[in-house]
Amino acid sequence: MVINLDEIPDNPGVYTFIDKNGKILYVGKAISLKKRLSSYFNSSPKSPKTTQMLSLAHEVRYIITTNEAEALLLENNIIKNEKPKYNIRLKDAKSYPYIKLTVEEFQRIIITRDTSDKNALYFGPFVNVNGLRGILNEILKIFPIRTCSDGIFKKKKVCLNYQIKQCSGPCEEMISKEDYEKLVDEVKKLFTGKVSEIKENLKEKMFNYSKNLLFEEAAKIRDRINALESLFTRQGVVINDDRSFDIFILKEDQNFKIICSLFIRNGKLLSVKTEFIDDDDFDISLYILQLYSITQQPPESIGIIVNDTLIKNSDPLIEAVYKTTGHKVSLIRSIDKKILEIGIENIEVEREFFLKKQDNLKNALEKLNSLTNCDVNTIECVDISHLYGKNVVGASVCWSNGEFIKSRYRRYKITNETNDDFTAIYELMSRKANNILDGSEQKSDLYIIDGGVGQLNAALKAFKEKNVNAFIISISKGRGLKEQRFESEETIASIHLPNRKNPVKPKRNDPMLLLIEKIRDEVHRFVINYMRKSYEKILLKSGILDVEGIGEKRLKKILSTYPDILYREITKEELSKNCNLPLTISEKLIQYIKKIKDEVKK
Repeated sequence: MVINLDEIPDNPGVYTFIDKNGKILYVGKAISLKKRLSSYFNSSPKSPKTTQMLSLAHEVRYIITTNEAEALLLENNIIKNEKPKYNIRLKDAKSYPYIKLTVEEFQRIIITRDTSDKNALYFGPFVNVNGLRGILNEILKIFPIRTCSDGIFKKKKVCLNYQIKQCSGPCEEMISKEDYEKLVDEVKKLFTGKVSEIKENLKEKMFNYSKNLLFEEAAKIRDRINALESLFTRQGVVINDDRSFDIFILKEDQNFKIICSLFIRNGKLLSVKTEFIDDDDFDISLYILQLYSITQQPPESIGIIVNDTLIKNSDPLIEAVYKTTGHKVSLIRSIDKKILEIGIENIEVEREFFLKKQDNLKNALEKLNSLTNCDVNTIECVDISHLYGKNVVGASVCWSNGEFIKSRYRRYKITNETNDDFTAIYELMSRKANNILDGSEQKSDLYIIDGGVGQLNAALKAFKEKNVNAFIISISKGRGLKEQRFESEETIASIHLPNRKNPVKPKRNDPMLLLIEKIRDEVHRFVINYMRKSYEKILLKSGILDVEGIGEKRLKKILSTYPDILYREITKEELSKNCNLPLTISEKLIQYIKKIKDEVKK
């Protein structure tokens, strides 16, 4: 790539590196386009990621903006729309769950990741959805409002939530609309931090009931007060500040770059998220803007700390957040010591864990490199699944630099439906080779086949016929060994290599084996979930919903718990316990599944 730096203007703006096919590889912003782009072509050392990006770049384009805020907004929009390969993207922002209070005649409270409804009221964000379910249960004990969908509500029949006293039963008019709205108003107060006001209201009700000798009703209110106190005990840290704000702490040195985000609402620490950043040009302003452009729920103010320094001026970010979300935010001038300590502690714990993990990972990759005689960074694993030789499907997953790359997962419907894994592997790898040749799939450094020597040879043959050069191995479980008591003992896993008669038998807890098994387990999960869709079609077509007690919701629960239900043997007791089914229904379902298995095998 040739670029005339003298022609680049000394203005703020956004630049993009473009590959030979016109696709954006990377987008960045700069106060001075000239100085920023010059840094890519000077003699200073570059990271492998930047070096690779520059090697693929064919040209540089730029857009001049009037100020830094406009550049930040434009950069964020390009990343959101184009998803450049070499930009860090906030891939998991949608995974931040919230508690939502809907706007309808009888408002309901639900857990959601979609915050696009401008009229609704949201409480969050949280990081752990399982912990959030516990918080919602506590809220429902205090304020029993509905969680059901409109479809269920319109049936006008109370559900289990009413029976366990987590709903007041508005569907069957068990509560007046006026009293229901009072409950909703209390939830709104909870969301806005008016907890002491809620407690006072509840205590007044409790005393009034007691005065009128309505001791049972008074006891219910007492239980709600206890549940309210329990709720905030579960939320953990409480600070002497009833505002809502987010804190972002960025820490970096030569070995790592890590950011810790703390979400505080009404003086309560709701959640903490810590993650490592693999980007030379990481911009914390862009990171924050990406978060709020997705969640649309910025707090009153934000605090930004970079390497122990509190940032006290970030007008471009504040302006960009307002233009993106419509909410005005301000920068915090001082941060509570308790909150700061929590953030630093999370960073240190995550850093220690990361370095330990990286050491194991480095060890595993070194062993793989030695085993295969190639430089392994990107690994794909392939697996086949079928139902007694029918409905054959295949899948592959991709792993690179310590994480799974979901965008490179692939599923294959195998056309040759024979009960022959070798033929299926051959077809899958032939199609994968064709995809590599036409550019629709990237080639990986190493391919792992779930299977033995026969599956390995089928994969090798497919790639050889298509003239695709890649290293391929397979992993299988050999004959069971004696019960292992020592780490030095062999596992029952066998790693098969091309042109080698005897397999490699790793020791137990070998980092290389653990890595291979981790990737193999992921492809097994992925292909089984793909196969589950075939199971579901077979089961629905067979009329399983006619079995007494089995509806669509229960069927999905059963298939989630036992995605390979048509393969494995399950007792009625196991099915009953793990899927929360009455024993009589489990027994009928087991008998029905057996009948389907017999028909499929024919």
